[in-house]
Amino acid sequence: MRLPKLRGKLKRLAHELRFEDAARLRDRIEALEEVAGEVHRMQRLRDLEVCVVAPGEHDGSRRGF
Repeated sequence: MRLPKLRGKLKRLAHELRFEDAARLRDRIEALEEVAGEVHRMQRLRDLEVCVVAPGEHDGSRRGF
């Protein structure tokens, strides 16, 4: 995910020597990108058509999902 407006603001803050504000914004941008990546990963998993076989409730049994 790209956040061009926030990245522009980050550069402006750094240019204005507002390093603490820039650091906070940088951390928020990183967190947003991490969440966006996880959402994208979950969407890809939802789109898969697979069958998962897991151990069942009783010894030697299996259960499909």
